[in-house]
Amino acid sequence: MNGYMKKYVKMQLRDKEFHRDFINMCLGVVIIVLGIIQFMMNLETTIYYGLIFLLGTVMTTANVVKFHKENKVLSTIFLFLTVILMAAAVLSVILAM
Repeated sequence: MNGYMKKYVKMQLRDKEFHRDFINMCLGVVIIVLGIIQFMMNLETTIYYGLIFLLGTVMTTANVVKFHKENKVLSTIFLFLTVILMAAAVLSVILAM
């Protein structure tokens, strides 16, 4: 069983889908942590909002790449959300200054 698990882990680490999913998971955790920090500390500056929206943009861009070949409709929806999140990131940084 131990040899099987090592082989499975090596196979998963070579898979590009695994890398994309792992990046999405890590970005999601970072976004949640930054959101909690922003709301708990009640900071005067709202620069964290720009960072949160920017990370969300990266996350949805990764989903555009992931679904581009399989599902064009879902990829287009993610692309639309990416544009909205980028606009929100830019606006929140401009308003924070």
